Amino acid sequence: MKTITKKLTLIAAISSAMLFNTGCTPQEEAFVAGAGTGVVVGSMFSYNYPYYYDRPYYYYGGTYYYGGRYSNGYYYYQGRRYSGGHYYHSGYRYYNGRRYRAVSGQHGYYKTRREYERRTYRTTPLRQTNTVTRERTRTYDVPRTQTRSINTTTRTRDIQRTPTRSFNTTTRERTRTLDTQRGSTRNTDKVTREHRRTQDVQRKNDRSRATVRERREINPDTLEERRVRER
Repeated sequence: MKTITKKLTLIAAISSAMLFNTGCTPQEEAFVAGAGTGVVVGSMFSYNYPYYYDRPYYYYGGTYYYGGRYSNGYYYYQGRRYSGGHYYHSGYRYYNGRRYRAVSGQHGYYKTRREYERRTYRTTPLRQTNTVTRERTRTYDVPRTQTRSINTTTRTRDIQRTPTRSFNTTTRERTRTLDTQRGSTRNTDKVTREHRRTQDVQRKNDRSRATVRERREINPDTLEERRVRER
């Protein structure tokens, strides 16, 4: 009993010395802290799932290792050295000589057993969500198809209307041409009427002039007699 107590006291002293030494690496600090949290030297276990949540562990290849030691980026377990895995201690993840904040659900880290058990049920809701999304997409595509068919029908009708519109345009141009011709004909008729009126006026003037000439050509004696009578 005294021997065990001396060993534990020696481990605590070494741990304190290493923790307060500024030259100690983060990986060595994590290892010493792990030894101080109750990991019994020589007691090493490996599981396919996180067995302990209150002590450091090493996650490598889908396996959780407890009781080994982590130093300078390597994990030593039962005489073997592992690299490329993730070492966890006090909410931090040590990987390739760097320390990161541990995130639950990533790289084999789970805060509690409940979180680990819930991770098996996450795939089913995602599949259901994808199914619902696909159904919604299909339902949304149906109105799109109907709209496209309506648009196609409208385009076909527009194509059918185009010859009619071109024919109407041609008809309008012909109507304008006829109206122009009729306008010129009307103008010609107006000029003709004016010419006739002018001729009629000239004829009247010619008649009045002829009457005056006839009067002047009457016998002068007769005119003298009339003048005498009037006196």
